Amino acid sequence: MRWITCPADRLREVQLQRLKAVTALATSAVALFRERMDAKGVNPATCARWTMVRLLPFAANTDLRDTYPYGLFAVPMSEVVRLHASSGTTGSRSSMG
Repeated sequence: MRWITCPADRLREVQLQRLKAVTALATSAVALFRERMDAKGVNPATCARWTMVRLLPFAANTDLRDTYPYGLFAVPMSEVVRLHASSGTTGSRSSMG
């Protein structure tokens, strides 16, 4: 097997760019995420360093249950290809797009 490598500083740069893109999409398209970002005073533009990751709100199981089935989608339903649901261990269905 041949490994393709990337210098660590370039890898961190690409990862940070992708983090900004994901947070920008989530902030613009998902009300729950936008509200939590606003509450913390964080926006994608302020995610200029990896240390900012600790400020980002992450989804919990209760978020999935409370917004079931479509509350956390960041795209219109016409773009959703597959939807998975699980009862987990609580018996309440959780949706994971």
